[in-house]
Amino acid sequence: MVEVKKLDTVYFYFSANEYQKKNIYEDNNVNDSLIIYAYYKDDKELIRLKYSKYEDFDSMFAGIKTYKKYHKKRFLKRNKDKLITIEFLNKLDSKQRDEFLGARRWKKNFIIDEAETKGRKVLIRRAFVNSDYNTNDVDEFKIFRTRNIIPFYKEYQFDDNFYTFLLPKLTLISEKEDLYILFEQSNGVVKEDINNSGVQRIKEQYNFKLNIKNHVVFFQLTHKRNATSILDKKYDLFKKSYETISPNDLNNFSEKELERLFARTRNIYIVEDFTKNDFVIPKLVMPTSELVDFVKNNND
Repeated sequence: MVEVKKLDTVYFYFSANEYQKKNIYEDNNVNDSLIIYAYYKDDKELIRLKYSKYEDFDSMFAGIKTYKKYHKKRFLKRNKDKLITIEFLNKLDSKQRDEFLGARRWKKNFIIDEAETKGRKVLIRRAFVNSDYNTNDVDEFKIFRTRNIIPFYKEYQFDDNFYTFLLPKLTLISEKEDLYILFEQSNGVVKEDINNSGVQRIKEQYNFKLNIKNHVVFFQLTHKRNATSILDKKYDLFKKSYETISPNDLNNFSEKELERLFARTRNIYIVEDFTKNDFVIPKLVMPTSELVDFVKNNND
């Protein structure tokens, strides 16, 4: 156990059965192709790992795909000391499992699915621990640090506070509409330039504080510097062929109206300075959910 905890890289060997289950999802927002691998013991989940085409929004915007490559089977022999199997996981008690999970969360994990073996080659995918932080055997005392709430919310727990984000999943279908949000900074609407390693304006982030069913909900949109930006006439933007809304519209929509809005939305664009100029530059944005200072300071 101590040796495994010290390893920077491990390879989970997966062979589907009643104790090793795999679910495949099609998600055109970030993950594109999302696979969840879960290991079980006595009907209780031991550990869950996730593979997705892109690790996160940053990777998607940069076009960096998650590692996935075929290797010769002798790779398994060379790395047998780094292989994690269901037999290994079954030997862990609750405390050891939590220690193992904590040690693995920020290190390199890969998944080798027996079903994807081709002749003398195995497919190795980069995977990420996707299990709950606390794995107490009593379900009532589990702490969910992050959870998805139907239909399109994500909730985070940070210390003793809970933060809820509006996180709709957009569908890339041709008949869907593009949505243009007219941005004006106010008390509940802010823009931040996010810098990284001294490089100016790596991304621009737009945060909206909404009130939905008497609950504070944040709607966060992120524009990456290399994402689409096209000069457009303001007159054309307000034609009926475009769907434009203001932050005030967002805040006044009911939950059902929001659900219908995003159900017909393909892409979201932010439009700034629309009252000052004859031309505007709609910026392609994606819904994100980062615990930035504006979110932490306005959660009431």
